[in-house]
Amino acid sequence: MDPTHQPIPTATPTAAPAVAPGTTSTPGTTSAPPQPPVNNPTQPEPTAQNPNLDQTNAAAAEAKSAIDQYNKDRAISTAPPVVKHQTLLRMISGLATGLGAFGTAIATHGREGGVEEVTRVQGEQQRQELEAQAARDKRKNQVLQQDLTNASNQIELANMYKNLASLPDETATKHLQVQEARLGVIGQTQDIRTKAMQDLIATGDVDSYNKTLQQIGGVSSPAPGAAPTGVSAGAPTSTPAGAPTNAAASTGTAAVGPTANIPPMALASWQNTVDAAVEAYPKDVNIQQAAKILADPNSTPVQKATAARGAQNRMQALDVGVSSRTKQQAADPLYKLETDPSEMTGDKAPAAIALLSSKLNDPDLSPDQKPRVQRLLSMARQAQKNDLAFEAAKERTKQAITDGDPKAAGALLQSGLVSPQELISSRKPQFAQAAFDEAIRLGGGVKGADGKWTGGTWSAVAAESQYEYAKNPKTQNTLNLLTTMQAPGGSIDIAQKTFNTIPGKIDEKTFNKIVTGGITEFGGQSTVAFQAAMVSLTDEYAQVLQGGAATETTLKQAKELIQQAYTKTQGSAAFDTIRLDMAARQKGMVRDNPALMKMYPNTAAPVQSVGHKPGDTIVQNGHNYVVTAVDANGKVTGANPQ
Repeated sequence: MDPTHQPIPTATPTAAPAVAPGTTSTPGTTSAPPQPPVNNPTQPEPTAQNPNLDQTNAAAAEAKSAIDQYNKDRAISTAPPVVKHQTLLRMISGLATGLGAFGTAIATHGREGGVEEVTRVQGEQQRQELEAQAARDKRKNQVLQQDLTNASNQIELANMYKNLASLPDETATKHLQVQEARLGVIGQTQDIRTKAMQDLIATGDVDSYNKTLQQIGGVSSPAPGAAPTGVSAGAPTSTPAGAPTNAAASTGTAAVGPTANIPPMALASWQNTVDAAVEAYPKDVNIQQAAKILADPNSTPVQKATAARGAQNRMQALDVGVSSRTKQQAADPLYKLETDPSEMTGDKAPAAIALLSSKLNDPDLSPDQKPRVQRLLSMARQAQKNDLAFEAAKERTKQAITDGDPKAAGALLQSGLVSPQELISSRKPQFAQAAFDEAIRLGGGVKGADGKWTGGTWSAVAAESQYEYAKNPKTQNTLNLLTTMQAPGGSIDIAQKTFNTIPGKIDEKTFNKIVTGGITEFGGQSTVAFQAAMVSLTDEYAQVLQGGAATETTLKQAKELIQQAYTKTQGSAAFDTIRLDMAARQKGMVRDNPALMKMYPNTAAPVQSVGHKPGDTIVQNGHNYVVTAVDANGKVTGANPQ
């Protein structure tokens, strides 16, 4: 080896240290390629923090430098190194060779030596030099090749350590990718299940639902150990030989029908939908019918789904009507008086009377609104009258307490216009008890041997309840409305009079068209006034049914009741039927409440209608009569049973 050549540093596969400068490698030998470490269960796998990784990276850098040096060395001439005084040595060597050849020629008399010997010697020297140069080149190539191999091994070892260090991360990444793929499949399956459930809720088609679940590997079936749906416990479930097989049973689901295996989620959805509709519109006939179908154990899934969908659609339609009506009412200055009973009762009654009186005298008031204002004005006046009665009774009670007159206080209690609680709160218990005893006596009670009054029709508990009911603005508003509807000039009277202006006999279909505005003329007479009167009557009727502001449901019910009344009598007598209905409702509200009996004394004696003509049918005490004679005002003076 050339003494001036410094070998390229190498690294061993284990610790990868660099070869110390000045050492050489044995020519013709190569280091064994490094072997990747074998996984040892007792040793942790290499990680990104492996201490050998830094040494390996350093060895790889040195190996790269060795490769670069090799590429440079290949470009260097392979000529032997120039030795100092080389020319002088060659001259001396050539002179020695010539003298030797000359001596040999003299000694052999020219047979050997001479020019031939010189040529031969020079040729041999040249051959030896070429062989030496070839040997040096070979040796150098071997060393460089070994260094190159070692460098490649170091690079491979470094890459191996890097791969081993990143293996946990790659494994984790692959694991996450597998999990994501599984989650994707699960998500798609859940989407299919969700859509299948949505279709089932919408249609009630259990067969299609189970077929979908069967395709994704999850058929809705009875609980493990439970008898198939529709099969009683203990009954044989095997199929006799030759008997036809049930396709539904083969999939674990019951046949579609009343006993079909309906998923609980579908049942809950249908129930929630119908419950919401019932809560919003409890008196709607269509929604009530849907609730009955859903509650019927014999209803099929399709029938249940259809009922739930129908209830939802009905509720949405009613909501739209309510929204439209609400917007119209919000722009109506009289709407608050109709919907909020407190606006026309108590100390607010005088203000309501002033507002309505001003409206009634307004020259711009439209004819169709005039009856409405008159009705509200009558209600406000009645409310003021009631309030004055309560206030007067309260003042008399205060005076009785001041005077110490329990008999006067007892009479006020018996009238129902005073709350028993007012006497108790006077902080005069002996006076209150004496007043209670007087009220019991006036109600027919008797005094026992112990001196206590018992029995009769009066009790402090019942009197307090009746007082609160009588003072309730909603109660008074409804009773005031019933009173004004039945009174002369009320909505019933107006509707009846306008109806009597229409000539000819009106059948049920024509009556319905007139009421709804489908036709505006009949028998050469305009029906617009009658249609407006019917709108007002229907709205008031609906308010009575609701006990407050009319709703879409109560309006529908009011129309149906009016239609039924007309169907029964087919004529002006239909309004007598409506009047009797209002009187019965009012009487039912007053009942035996002493305060209300004083406020509404004529509840049992409705005013006899006018505007009749011979041939009309009227209703008296639930029986139909044909009018035979009337007076100048149309009041019936003669009639025969029908």
